[in-house]
Amino acid sequence: MTNSKYEISSWIPPEFYESPSGSTMRVGWAGATRCGFRCFYCCVDRDQMSTLRRDPGDSIRGWNILTNQFGSMLIDVSGMEPTTIPEEISSLTRMGHHLIISTNLSEPPETLFSYGIITDRLYIVASFHPTHWGYDPIPFLRRLEDYRRKGYHVCAVSIIGHPAFLPHIPLWRDDIASSGFDVIIHEFIGKYELGEYPASYTPSDMRIIYPSSDVKQDGRGLPEEDGDFGFCSAGYKYLWIHYGGEIWCCSHGIKINDDERIQNLFTLDGPIVLNDGPRPCEIMRICNCNPMMSYWVTTPNGNPQFQRYQSSPIRMN
Repeated sequence: MTNSKYEISSWIPPEFYESPSGSTMRVGWAGATRCGFRCFYCCVDRDQMSTLRRDPGDSIRGWNILTNQFGSMLIDVSGMEPTTIPEEISSLTRMGHHLIISTNLSEPPETLFSYGIITDRLYIVASFHPTHWGYDPIPFLRRLEDYRRKGYHVCAVSIIGHPAFLPHIPLWRDDIASSGFDVIIHEFIGKYELGEYPASYTPSDMRIIYPSSDVKQDGRGLPEEDGDFGFCSAGYKYLWIHYGGEIWCCSHGIKINDDERIQNLFTLDGPIVLNDGPRPCEIMRICNCNPMMSYWVTTPNGNPQFQRYQSSPIRMN
């Protein structure tokens, strides 16, 4: 059982995590713009997403250019539901990339097989959405076992820590963990009843989300003093690709190389000119770095720190 993504390095081939000077590029791609679920807590604007859909060939052409430049990459495919873009997912594994996807398991494992996926290069974090499984994880776990039997790497199960779900989460966690899967509880971000979350979580709520610790890790970076900042490898060893194809240093919309021209995956016509190394990050104190990004950062005095999910603990009083 786990309560964070901090152990993700145990799921992924070590060459992606061994050294800050390693050659492997990591990419976050919000490539999925469709989802068959209608979760009441989803914050995605479906109308906007429908305007961003492109022909699979457009993204595959762009990925071929990036592959020629960077070779094998670790790609975290996010957005809505990644199994709705099976042609792209499968093509990326055949190009030699390793992929992490968070899927709601709405599609059976055979869907990706029909597109020629190489299962050994796909790592799944399965998201349990209770309203679609009758608030019962057992049917969900049966589907998850189907994926595992078909040869997929099943890394963990994630659940949104929505306030309405909190009374059920301890039992769900036990059922899922007893089937041999790590469990990740994500904090809910948004409004519910009179609360604004995650700020409205109580200490008892946080003990449900983080049961094995009295410390809630907020994921923010270094350092603590106002006016100081560390260095980040986004734009150097990491890229973020938005739903619309725009390529940024990271999801905060920071331009690569301060370039006025923002390159786009769908219209890419040549190599990307990256930053020449880690650069000072002035938003590090408010940045909740996704562990898939695995930024290598340094403190202001030059000491290296490998930032994943946890760095700045907040005590729960």
